[in-house]
Amino acid sequence: MITIKITGNKQVSKMMLKLGPELDKLINKASKEFLESVKKGARRMAPKLTGKLSESMIVKPGRKKGSWIFSVGEGLRHALPVESGYKPHLVSSSAEAYPGITIAEVYGIPEGITLLVKGSRRKNFVRDAFQNAITRLPEILKRRTKQAIKNSKK
Repeated sequence: MITIKITGNKQVSKMMLKLGPELDKLINKASKEFLESVKKGARRMAPKLTGKLSESMIVKPGRKKGSWIFSVGEGLRHALPVESGYKPHLVSSSAEAYPGITIAEVYGIPEGITLLVKGSRRKNFVRDAFQNAITRLPEILKRRTKQAIKNSKK
C-alpha cells in the first residue's frame, strides 16, 4: 500500500486534489478532438460519388463515460469494400446501392443495365486519416494537460 500525504502549502494541496478530475475532463475533450480530426481527414479523402459515405462519418459518445466512437458507413453496404479496396466488377443497375435506393436511382439511369464498376481509386482513407491525426495527438494531449493544470490552480 502506498500513502501520499501532501503537507505544507494549502493551495498546492488543493490544486493536487482538483487536478485528477480536471485532467479526466480535459482528456475526454482531447479524445473527442482527436476523433473529430480523424473525421475531418477521412471526409477529405473519401470518394465523393454520392457523398453518403462522408455524411455517414460521425463521432458519438461511447457507452462508458469518457469514451468516444468514430463510426463510418452505418447502414451503407459499400462502406467496407470502398475502404478496403475492390477490383473492377459488373453490377446490375437494379441492385440496391443503399437501403431502398437502387444503383439506377443513384446514377439516374434505367434499371436492368449491367455496369462495369471501376476499382477503388482511393482505398484506406479511414486508416490514412487515423495515421495523419495520430501525429497531432501528443500536441493535443500536451495542450489539454497544461489546461488541466491551469484550471486546477483556480
